[in-house]
Amino acid sequence: MPDPLSAVSAGASILTFVGASLKAVEIVYDTIKSYQSRDQTLSRLQNELGTLANTLTVLHEEVQAEPAESSIIKLFELLKSPLDHCRQVCKEFDDVIKTFAPPKDQKMRFIPWASMRFKRGDINDFIATIGEYKSTISVCLSLLTM
Repeated sequence: MPDPLSAVSAGASILTFVGASLKAVEIVYDTIKSYQSRDQTLSRLQNELGTLANTLTVLHEEVQAEPAESSIIKLFELLKSPLDHCRQVCKEFDDVIKTFAPPKDQKMRFIPWASMRFKRGDINDFIATIGEYKSTISVCLSLLTM
């Protein structure tokens, strides 16, 4: 019989990972939103980050409701690495944005978002990466709710 304390501990770990990933996504979302750009690429990124944040919020709520449930613990094994990578890539991207874009106290000028480089790719590659994390989390969330 599984130890109930280890199940509770696993549930707390899941909440920590999901919460940290959600916070990282929200930080990048807020940073992007603060530029209030009409750039289509930036709008696509903002939309993708918003839907990822919504997906993570639903996952967080599901885990909070039943943190020690065995299906959630199994889900955690599947999502631990993607959640950690998502958190890390969002943090790194936010750091790049803050060095690439002018400080907020300067007059905003045109920012060539499409030419911004990140991890040997561009902003479109980052949007695709965010979409992959969202898809992975959505599939696992669907399995959890079945």
